[in-house]
Amino acid sequence: MDALTILIALGILYLIVFFKTARIILGLTLLGAVLGACVALVALSNAFVPWEPLGTPPSGAVKITQVADDRIYVKAADAETYSCDFASQIQCWVRAQPLDPKLTDDSRTPSYSYGATPEVSVSEQRASISYWHFEGGGSRRQFELRANGSVWTKFTGGNAMISLAILAGGPLAGTILGFLGSVLLVIVRFLRKRARAEVAPPESPEGI
Repeated sequence: MDALTILIALGILYLIVFFKTARIILGLTLLGAVLGACVALVALSNAFVPWEPLGTPPSGAVKITQVADDRIYVKAADAETYSCDFASQIQCWVRAQPLDPKLTDDSRTPSYSYGATPEVSVSEQRASISYWHFEGGGSRRQFELRANGSVWTKFTGGNAMISLAILAGGPLAGTILGFLGSVLLVIVRFLRKRARAEVAPPESPEGI
């Protein structure tokens, strides 16, 4: 840290301590940066992506047994296994046989990986399948079994460069908006103070 950096830091500290305007600008700018970072993190978490229905098997699903080859397999209340092509959603809930009996054993929770693509995780009520792309980023499809026997799905995905841009752009945009908002607030406060000074009655001379 050189002398110039120390002088700049001391100058900023002096402005913050002794000038209310500087505190307003710095405070709102930092607040904007924090809020921008929070918005970016929420956007990257895909919290706003809605769930979509895949429908209900003939007798209602009671557990998810397997996800493979763009199909999800469930065991229904009639003890039959049904599958749905979640990629096209054309052949949904047709009677099928499980691909691997080990993955439908009630004594274990199926969870396995194909390596680079895809990676699958299955439990009785939830399942997911993730694809990781060589160019960066990946996509993920989630499944959820509802209490009424229906199955819902949600697809999320993105490129690594886009995610990085969102992560960096959120705080930057928040900082800029916070700074502009603080400057606007300072100007409004100044104009109001000036207007009140102009309409205030003049002070009477002493002794009159």
